[in-house]
Amino acid sequence: MTWQLRRAHVEDVDAIMALEMPTFGNDAWSRESMQAELAHHDTYYLVALPVGADADAGIAAYAGVFAARGALQGDIQTIAVAPESRGGGLGRVLIQSL
Repeated sequence: MTWQLRRAHVEDVDAIMALEMPTFGNDAWSRESMQAELAHHDTYYLVALPVGADADAGIAAYAGVFAARGALQGDIQTIAVAPESRGGGLGRVLIQSL
């Protein structure tokens, strides 16, 4: 499968939460926490969208990093890959892209 990566926006919060909740269960972030992360000026989140025949499938994965402006290091905040998209290196691509 092929994916397109793009920066996540606050408008993606519903689609992200649709992956967050089943992936992390009781440890899932709240919608409000995720929305705050996406809006924070020191975070950078990516979403992966399938291209081609699976383009309507929605977000296949997401990941985010917190790094203060000008910092040389950051902290990975979260990463999730949909079960049907696992095993193909998508998580690695997201981490490397962050």
